[in-house]
Order: sequence, then C-alpha cells, then structure tokens
Amino acid sequence: MNITPLHDTHAIESVSFGVEWQQPLPPAVMGALESVYEAALKNELPSKKPVQQIAFEFNLESGGKSIQPAHAVGWTFERFAPDGRIERNLMLTPNTLAVTLHTYTRWEEVYATAADLMHPLLPLIAVSSGGFTVFGLQYQDIFRITGDDVAQFRANMLLRQNSAMLPASVFQQKSLWHAHHGYFTEMPDEPERRKLTVVNTDLIDENGNRQVRILSVHKTLFNAPLSDTEQLYAGDNPPLHAAMHGMHSENKAVLRELLNDDMLARIHLNAEEGTDS
Repeated sequence: MNITPLHDTHAIESVSFGVEWQQPLPPAVMGALESVYEAALKNELPSKKPVQQIAFEFNLESGGKSIQPAHAVGWTFERFAPDGRIERNLMLTPNTLAVTLHTYTRWEEVYATAADLMHPLLPLIAVSSGGFTVFGLQYQDIFRITGDDVAQFRANMLLRQNSAMLPASVFQQKSLWHAHHGYFTEMPDEPERRKLTVVNTDLIDENGNRQVRILSVHKTLFNAPLSDTEQLYAGDNPPLHAAMHGMHSENKAVLRELLNDDMLARIHLNAEEGTDS
C-alpha cells in the first residue's frame, strides 16, 4: 500500500479566495463589472461563460411546481492550461467574488495572483454593495492510497490518532467514512470580527483505490461591513491582507492537528514555518 500526497511536496488540489458583501449587486453594476473585466482582466482570464440560475415557482393551487428557464446571474472567467485543464478562474455573482487556483506554488505567490485578479473589481463592489462582510479561504487537499491492499487502510496510517478534528470512530472504521468539524474563533483586535473554520474529511473510493480528501473552509466574518476600499489596502497590515494570511496560518494549524507526523514531514509541515508555504 502506498499513501502519497497529490504532489511531491504538498497535497493541494486547489485553493480559493473569496469575498462576500452585504447587499446583492443590481444588474447595472454587474454590467459595469463586466466592462471592468473586459478592460483589466481579459488577458489573464480569456474565457467567459455565464453562471446560470434555475428558478422554481411553486403553485399551491395546482399542487405542483414549475421550473422557470435558467438565466445568467453572473460569470465565470477562466484560463486553461495547454493540456486543457482549468488553471485558474474567477467567479462573480451578485453576492460573491471568488478566485480559484489549481496550481499551487508558494503561499505568497498564489495570494498575490488572487489579489491581482480581485483588486480591479473590488472598488466598484465596495461602493455598490453596502460593504464587505466576509473574506474566505478554502483548500482542497488530496492524499492517494494505492496498491492491492487498499481495503486494509486505516485512518491512523495517515491521520493523527486522538485528533481534535476527528471523531474517535473513524479510527475503527474499515469502510468509507465522512467527518465534519467546525468552530468559531473570536478575534480581539480591530476591526471587530470572528473566524469560522469548517473541516470536512472523507475517505472515498476512487476507481478501486482510495483517497482521503480534506476540504478546509475558513471565513472571517466582520461585525460591521467594510466599505472603504482605501482602508482595505492601507497600512502595514490592512484587513484583506491580514484576514487572508491569518486564515492561511489557521489552515496549516488544521493540517498539523489532522495529519500524523510521517505525512507532516513529507509535506514539510512538521515544524513551524513562515507564512510563505
């Protein structure tokens, strides 16, 4: 049996950076943001496709429901790698802006790439939405279990026994399983906010082999909306920068709590390191 991270030195399949705001953007603002994309982002993300929404209309008198035709509520802007895989994408809807990168190098590099893609759109969103209420960061990690004896895999071969992130029952499971864990962390400094961390860990079948997938979702929720775009970037540690770096550090802490020492050493997380990893 072989237990390996998705890549040689890390297990990250994708990382996503997100922003949410107080009020949905009206169609006129969405149209203006499309023009910003055409002027500032199209070279980086040349493919554009609509995000469709299907509406359900319930008719109690007739005792049923009807499905209304899908209509566009936003866009996904993408760049493809030479082999046809999606390399990066930006999704914009009336409520959210999210950038997903499918190639992970170093933290500072991927954060800079995501920030460069988001920044042209943020000023208009800030003045049109009532202010930003949530910054988010999401990681998808994959560990492969291959060989003739994958049915003999047990959670402690990869994961930390007695981890606070996992129920004890997963270490007795002989079949596939799912575990969900989440918690809030209060943040004492300004601006007033709290962090939500949600961790979903799954053992799944993948064409006869097994995979452990760890989906880590981190959200910084602000008590009062942030509407001053100058404030977002001003100072030595502005809110957007501080929130993203803080959630990145929290993600590393989650992995150190989840993975056993052998795998931590393999992906270079067995000791405290700087934020550029």
